Amino acid sequence: MLINTTPYFGVIASMCPSESSKLISVYWRTCVATSVEIRLDGMRNTDLISFLYAHLYGLFSDKPMILALRPKSQGGMRVITPEDQWKFWNSLPDPIVMKIANPSSNVFVDWAVDLARWVIDRNLTPPFSWKKIGISDHRL
Repeated sequence: MLINTTPYFGVIASMCPSESSKLISVYWRTCVATSVEIRLDGMRNTDLISFLYAHLYGLFSDKPMILALRPKSQGGMRVITPEDQWKFWNSLPDPIVMKIANPSSNVFVDWAVDLARWVIDRNLTPPFSWKKIGISDHRL
């Protein structure tokens, strides 16, 4: 049996909520998309932490999900350094890290190219495999 290990993202519904409650209330609308991207950079820190611990795990499904924390320089909503991004990805709750790290899960992360360069330049090991990390450049 041949198993396709290449993710198929198709039509991506990208959500950048300012509050987790807004995301939860409209998440059902993503059913028409093939994949979902949740932009975490739009939430306030306290709401983001609450979302990560109380709600995110319940949104995982068979549908591919991409988690992104984009800096303002990459079209995001936060002024955040690569070091701050690194700290964020390394401080995710264990169940979230395990879900992302699981090679058979459909949960991925999207890192700005600046973060990827920062990690590589310092010879750091990401909290999950590079196969689970998309690298993008969204300079305006």
